[in-house]
Amino acid sequence: MYVSSYCAMGDDVPYRHPNGLLEIPIQWVLEDGEQFAFNAEPAWGVIPETCDKVFTLWLREFEAAYQFGTCMSLILHPWLSGHPARLQLLERLVRTMQDHPGVWFATGSQIAEWFDQNPDARREVDLK
Repeated sequence: MYVSSYCAMGDDVPYRHPNGLLEIPIQWVLEDGEQFAFNAEPAWGVIPETCDKVFTLWLREFEAAYQFGTCMSLILHPWLSGHPARLQLLERLVRTMQDHPGVWFATGSQIAEWFDQNPDARREVDLK
């Protein structure tokens, strides 16, 4: 079993909780709701960001994750990212990511299975 939730953002790579649950970490900046959500009444969210700004933000997050060998989990909602311009943003991002050797696109189940098969693969990152 694995989890990726808003409650447990304790790392940048998957890890196992003491109760056996595998955490696949997320971060708010990689959630489309933080970038595109808006509701006039009742008021929540902000004015949606432009696709170019979000592309740059997510690309920089990917480049850092790639450099340090961490896990990047995009959280996408069909009603937010399922619009034509945002789909173009995602296609552009995925194509850019595919240009980097060793990048792996996976489901949560695939990540959990890989984690279980490679328990010693965890890498500590030294930012010095």
